[in-house]
Amino acid sequence: MDKSLTVDIEHLELGPHIGSGAFGTVHKASYLGIDVAVKVLTRAHHAAMGCAKDITHEVQVLRKLHHPNVVLLIGVADREDSVYIVEEFCVNGSLAQYLQKNQDISWETRLTIAIEIAQSLVYIHNKGILHRDLKSENVLMDKYFVCKICDFGLAQKISGSLRMSRNIGTPWWRAPEVDTSDHYTQSADVFSYGILLTEIITACSGEDIRLEMVDEKKTKGLNFVYDPEKLRAFISTYRPDCPADLLDLVISCCSINPTARSTMLAVLAKLRMILSQITVVADQLKASISDPDLISAFMSLSSRSGSTTTLAVTPAILLDFIAPKFVSAYRRLTDLENSYLLQLINSHAEDGFITAPAFNSIMEKIKNVETLLAKDNIQIQELFDRKVILGCIAKQEALDFVSSPEGQGSIILRFRSEMDKPDLIITGLSNNSVKNIVAIPHERFLVVGKDAYRSWKDLLDRLKADFGWDRFYPDIKFDSEELQPLFSEIFVYDGYAGDY
Repeated sequence: MDKSLTVDIEHLELGPHIGSGAFGTVHKASYLGIDVAVKVLTRAHHAAMGCAKDITHEVQVLRKLHHPNVVLLIGVADREDSVYIVEEFCVNGSLAQYLQKNQDISWETRLTIAIEIAQSLVYIHNKGILHRDLKSENVLMDKYFVCKICDFGLAQKISGSLRMSRNIGTPWWRAPEVDTSDHYTQSADVFSYGILLTEIITACSGEDIRLEMVDEKKTKGLNFVYDPEKLRAFISTYRPDCPADLLDLVISCCSINPTARSTMLAVLAKLRMILSQITVVADQLKASISDPDLISAFMSLSSRSGSTTTLAVTPAILLDFIAPKFVSAYRRLTDLENSYLLQLINSHAEDGFITAPAFNSIMEKIKNVETLLAKDNIQIQELFDRKVILGCIAKQEALDFVSSPEGQGSIILRFRSEMDKPDLIITGLSNNSVKNIVAIPHERFLVVGKDAYRSWKDLLDRLKADFGWDRFYPDIKFDSEELQPLFSEIFVYDGYAGDY
């Protein structure tokens, strides 16, 4: 053991348990005033596992590695009964945890993650090292969300004469040849990377991804036959906006034939090219789309739309993108709402496609609807869930409805997005005369014109008294007992309504 790596156990203050592996436990700890991660390996457990490698094997591997995308070895405390491996502490946990918490990240972020991991593999492969247990749980993220591969307990130096152990690593990520051959190479890591790349794209588990690859027609019993091409449909289901080049790269990495797989150096070059293309297009779109978050969304949607001349989105795909923004756990959009959205989208189409400026215009129109629904306002959310409020409906459609025999005596509360502030339009019919009243919900009270109301009930009582509306669309009685809890008096009038 290199004495320069020796850590005085007295300087280690073990903290909470933060993880476990096949050979030991991991703790957050403090070492000389800094946060570190400590892997504790007991000799008794190591022997009971029948491990052929020395208990300090991981230290011997890590001590030779110095790369920004490989977890840093700080030192080791070797005791009679245990070994304490001290590494840098990555505060943002594993990539697996990150993907479960952040499933709607941009393609730029996904590709950056993929590139950082690829960089680490290019480095260790150049050192002649095979990781053999690459998976999202073994990728950590530091405070800047930089990815670092870890857990080199199964890593092996490649040697032409060395016979490799079979069945090494986690099954769902393990290359098929690792189960059948004792002379596999770094190409086995490339296969594992392909599964990991699919995790990054879909946020699905390695188990689900690997099982999806099974060719059920050719598989007999437990002798699984895999078809990587099945991943195309799988990825397209979860991420239909996946760039085509990235999808091809996954299939290449997961080839059943080890010699058909790209090297990690070639994989890295391809990833950088894809990211560069996306970055260039994103910069071009900044002039047309005001919200940076929507640039990535537009690029992803356009890759599904089949336009060969320019970046553009079909109305149907855009409707599929917008509609879920107004869907809650309790209801879907009504026919009136869907009709309006499609009408709005088609009004901006050119030659059957929505261009970037048109996309920006549409999203600006519905932005205030999203703002209202996103507010922590129980009354608005519940009224929306019960279809008392309609998320998207054109003024003329609302007027046509309340003027129709079906809508006689109805009122519709609908969002209007043309104003600077998000607001609601209350549209109704009284004595054969259509009325529009603007109600702007503020945090403490409701304002209609210059009149303030302490609650929805106050407002609706006034509407009923003044206009005779006695039920809500669609056919929910005004005095229905189930609606009463929605109108509790939580808004407090503070006397400043005239300011609005």
